[in-house]
Amino acid sequence: MNWATFQHKVNRFSRWFWVAHLTVFLALSVGFASLIWSDHAHGAWGDDSPGYTFLAGRLLKGEPLVYQDPLVQAGLDFFGEERQARWLTPTHHEIISPDGWMASIYPIGLSVLQWLAAKVWGTDVAFYGVVPVSAGLVVGLTYVLGVLLLQGVRWRVPVALGASIALASSSLFFEHALAQPMREIPSMVFVLVGTILALLSFRWRTKTKKWWLTGWLLAGLAFGMATNIRETSIVVIPAISGLMVARKRSQGLQGLLKSLWKPLMAFTIGFFLIYSISIWNSVEISQQKVKFRKKDITSVAVTSNIDHISSLSFQNVFNN
Repeated sequence: MNWATFQHKVNRFSRWFWVAHLTVFLALSVGFASLIWSDHAHGAWGDDSPGYTFLAGRLLKGEPLVYQDPLVQAGLDFFGEERQARWLTPTHHEIISPDGWMASIYPIGLSVLQWLAAKVWGTDVAFYGVVPVSAGLVVGLTYVLGVLLLQGVRWRVPVALGASIALASSSLFFEHALAQPMREIPSMVFVLVGTILALLSFRWRTKTKKWWLTGWLLAGLAFGMATNIRETSIVVIPAISGLMVARKRSQGLQGLLKSLWKPLMAFTIGFFLIYSISIWNSVEISQQKVKFRKKDITSVAVTSNIDHISSLSFQNVFNN
């Protein structure tokens, strides 16, 4: 057997090997998503679920997310203070001005996903399919990430498969997928996708710069969407940055800066391109928000999580 024939056989085997990985990914994702879908409570178990579903409904109807409610205004006039009028607001909404303007205290990323699902399937029942599908994808993507991280390790496939099955069988993960719509699991999907794209981009660098930079742009989009859904997902980005530096540490500081500024720029563009969803929402809130309560931190909503601004504290981000 000559070298060309041998190389052809190796390439053919490699292609079938990735087909096998794809098959395992699909089996894990579809299998676990089907299991959750057949057993979930249509959002009835999740304390936060009504807040996300309400926003998705307003998006589906083309209604503004920041709006003035006559009932809330009447409550403010009658009770004379915000605390007693608050029970007139929809679930997980906040009165942001003495004129009865309201906004959600949650990020809008999950609601946007629910709206997209309803648009694709043509029914608002699709709101409740986002988390089961996301849970399945998290299990499948955990396998893919394990295979990529353990390149060169002899038992990488059994270890990656074991990691995904351990996650799927975790009571915390399973019950959280049931108590949907909740934002943590959909956010995990985009964190995993962004991490996988970052890892693949290192390989694409050796083949073509076009795919290399495209990979980092897509990774930025993925992390931007993860942050739209749950703002503390941004805590993973320093880990990815550390991975980038570790892969290039032999180049020295000057070589490191020279080789990383392009992928960093592509990542940043992708991140803020998709994170503009939350920026737009925050601008809408800021235009109507008035500092009229003692607990208000600012008259400007720097994030759509009005009462959750404390989630930007070091302790909360670290815990997340």
